[in-house]
Formats: sequence, C-alpha cells, structure tokens
Amino acid sequence: MAPTTPCSLINFKTENKQRLLDEFHSDLMDRRLRLLIYAVSAYCWETFHKPILITEILRSPDEQREIYKNDPAYQQQPWLSVHEYWRAADLRTLAFTSGEIINLVGWLNDMIEYDKGNHPTLLYHEVSEHGLHLHLQVDQSNVLTMKYHSADPV
Repeated sequence: MAPTTPCSLINFKTENKQRLLDEFHSDLMDRRLRLLIYAVSAYCWETFHKPILITEILRSPDEQREIYKNDPAYQQQPWLSVHEYWRAADLRTLAFTSGEIINLVGWLNDMIEYDKGNHPTLLYHEVSEHGLHLHLQVDQSNVLTMKYHSADPV
C-alpha cells in the first residue's frame, strides 16, 4: 500500500542540497539525464512507493582526483567522469532492498541503450570508500535510444 503522506519523488542529499538543486535545474545539465531522473523517480514511486535521493550530479576534476586518489588504475591512467560533463547522477540506495535495486537496474537497462549497448545506463557499484550507489548516465551522442523489443506493439 502506498504511503498516504505527501513526499517529493526526487530528494537531494542534505549536505549539498542547494548545490544539487542548482545543478539539477541548470541549463547545463543534459536534458536526457533529467528526463531519466524523472522516469526513475516515477518508477521507484509507482513500483516501490519510495522516492529517490540524488547525491551527486556535477563533479569537478579536483573532486574526481580526490575520489579516485587511492585507485591504482586511476593513478596509472586517470580518466574523466561523465559527471564532469553534466551527464551523470548518483542515487543513494540505502532505502532500497537488493531485489528493488535489481528490478530498477534491469527495468532501465532493458529499455534505454547507453553507448551503443557497450555500457549500462544505470549501474549499481561502489567507488573507493564512497559506498554502493546507483550511477545513472547518458552518453555523448545527444540521443536517447530506446531498445526495440519484438513483443512491443508496432
């Protein structure tokens, strides 16, 4: 049964709330990412009766270096993050069960293609000591590609 008290479907980490709100509403944020955030939040509310919590959108090069400073692969060959290009958002998962996370990741990745199918649009991972979280991303193509399923009506 759905909760009866009103709540926001999209919440922001308290520690950086104003920064995250500004980033979320910025014209610089990729519009496809914003669309997917709305889709994920609606799905989470309708399916699990839970809102989402955004913990990061934009990441500076200095923040990238700080996060990966203890990663040997990064030390050898640093890489850029899609966060640095306004094309990614991290979502906290503490309120979700493992089954709900699997359901959500499967739902979105089965529907939306990222990087011509070479990487997932939504992944559940841990970065350094920053904890497990969902990473939602769009590629540099400026196109949001939905996967075709033969069972879909034509």
